[in-house]
Amino acid sequence: MLNEKVFIWIKIALGVGLVLVIVVIAIVALDDGDGGNLAGSDADTDSQGSAEILEDATDLTGQATVEISTTDNLFEPGTVIVSPGTEVLWTNNGLNYHNVKPDDPVAFEAIPTDDLAPGTSASRTFANAGSFGYYCSIHGAPGAGQLGAIIVL
Repeated sequence: MLNEKVFIWIKIALGVGLVLVIVVIAIVALDDGDGGNLAGSDADTDSQGSAEILEDATDLTGQATVEISTTDNLFEPGTVIVSPGTEVLWTNNGLNYHNVKPDDPVAFEAIPTDDLAPGTSASRTFANAGSFGYYCSIHGAPGAGQLGAIIVL
């Protein structure tokens, strides 16, 4: 009876130890060396995070109008860099209705679903420098799902 209890406790201890090892490995794998911010965690608020965003962005500076294709569950390109005064045109090339809502509700005027039906386009002009995250509220939420960003430099 005593041996059975000891064996059970040893199994529990080994199981807990294994879980801790897996957690440590996951943390080390997610650490991108930025002093504590894990990859994917609001890294865009520091200079290294901003550089990571810029690496994934499509540079379209100097163009008067840039087009973002809205397909089912995707904005392409997802992140664009534009110059101040650029008109950004979202074209719905998908089969579903979409909309464009800014992460910050006062950043720019949202594009409602009725204005972005399949086969239609709608635009907004970005006059001031800044980073403007957006998403489709039908297929995403701020920071998740169908999303994108406009970076005005």
